[in-house]
Amino acid sequence: MGTGTLHDRTATLPQAPQNKTQKPKHNLLDLLVNQHKQQIAQQTGSIDYRKVIEQRPWPFFEFAKTVARLMGRKSGLSDLTAGELETLKKCYNQSLSINPHMVELAFEKALQPTLPHIIAELKNLIKEEKHVS
Repeated sequence: MGTGTLHDRTATLPQAPQNKTQKPKHNLLDLLVNQHKQQIAQQTGSIDYRKVIEQRPWPFFEFAKTVARLMGRKSGLSDLTAGELETLKKCYNQSLSINPHMVELAFEKALQPTLPHIIAELKNLIKEEKHVS
């Protein structure tokens, strides 16, 4: 009793070998992401967006030109502003069945020969047509 043991703190102890965990062969998140990408590619791979646009019986420029003529714009499309053309395009995209007769009917029903009134009537005609179908 009473005798102490001298410890050398400067000496390094050999470290025990560490078990290195190996990286998993497959990352589950990457597998799920790849699977999802393949599924989307299969579902949308066969869609040809050009054919969707080509199926319209009446082209947009003819639609816009008809609206401009009915509104009394002598130069046709060049008299329409960019905002008016954008509004017409949004309306045109709502239905594949828009035709010259429908536009003329909307113009006749409109309270005033302005674009908002014509489009409102055209939308009403589109809704009526959907309910009949």
